[in-house]
Amino acid sequence: MSKDKLSRARSLMDEGRYREARRALRGVKDPAAAEILAEIDEQDDTPPRSSNSLLRDFLHVLLIGMIFAALFGGVGYLLATQRGLKLGPPGTSVASADRPNSGTVGTPIPQPTATPTLTPIPCEAQAWWDANGAAMNQVVNDVLNLSVEMRPADIQRARTSFQAWQAGIDSAPVAPCLAPVQTAALDAAQAMDDLYAAHLTTTTEQERAQKRLTTMDKLLPVADAAAGLNINLGDGAAWVQTVQNFTRGDCPAERWFIETMVIRDYQRFFRLVEDVSIQNQSLAETQNTLREMRNLQSAFETDSAAFPECIKPASDHYLNGMKEFINTINTLLNGDRSASDAHLQAARAQINEFFAEIATLSPNLAGAFRQTGF
Repeated sequence: MSKDKLSRARSLMDEGRYREARRALRGVKDPAAAEILAEIDEQDDTPPRSSNSLLRDFLHVLLIGMIFAALFGGVGYLLATQRGLKLGPPGTSVASADRPNSGTVGTPIPQPTATPTLTPIPCEAQAWWDANGAAMNQVVNDVLNLSVEMRPADIQRARTSFQAWQAGIDSAPVAPCLAPVQTAALDAAQAMDDLYAAHLTTTTEQERAQKRLTTMDKLLPVADAAAGLNINLGDGAAWVQTVQNFTRGDCPAERWFIETMVIRDYQRFFRLVEDVSIQNQSLAETQNTLREMRNLQSAFETDSAAFPECIKPASDHYLNGMKEFINTINTLLNGDRSASDAHLQAARAQINEFFAEIATLSPNLAGAFRQTGF
């Protein structure tokens, strides 16, 4: 019997059926069985699996299955409860569970709350302007009318009124549609106060002109915001157009005069012409004046390339006046006093033409040299 098992086991081993060969040798006590098993072990890389390992694999698979069943069952329960379903014992259908609004007692499903429709608050811009526009008009017009010819007491009175207005508009709540006007006005307030301070302290004409230029730039957003309300601003709000035209007008002559003639001090040419003592200067002083005039002429000719087209007639009179004044100095240095006087009169005539020309461009520039507002 054992020989048959040994023979069958060897045949199975030769066929590569190692697992069956091992089973065939179970219970065989013959030493030859041990030799065959050793040969099987050498040829078969897969060790035999014991019944214990098979049992462990089965239990492992069973345990994993139970875990997944519990996990998915819990998820299903959570989803069901969140949807308002009442889960009964096994065999109870969903239809028999309590449902909201079904006539049985249960947990009702929360209904979505409708978003309330907001009623827009109308922008009472006209009413606000009717109540506050006059004060704003007065404040801006007072700033625009500042002049070195005003008495300090009048300037201080206007400044005090301005500061009271500033405090009021800073603390007053406004509708959203009016916020741009309020914000722009508050932003311009510091520049306006700085301009007042410049007129109440010792400052140069160039310093006051720069303060005015800054104030006009800050007032431009105020004017735009007021115009953007599309309401009746009244006759006192002419400053809105004035401020806008200062920068965006077809011919911004007043801005040009401040930036070019005052801040760059091309007005010193006028002062030299008005100084009739030039004919009584020393030779060195006269030569210095001639050098200054030539430098001034060269600089003005360079700058004139960027002037607005509407300024060209006035700037031509200015250049012609400079040339006549340079001739005045040259003939004076040559000892020809008569010719010098003639050129000086011609220079003054060109200056008059210059001011007549710019006065047609902006009424605020009429007599700008003799009655400067800066």
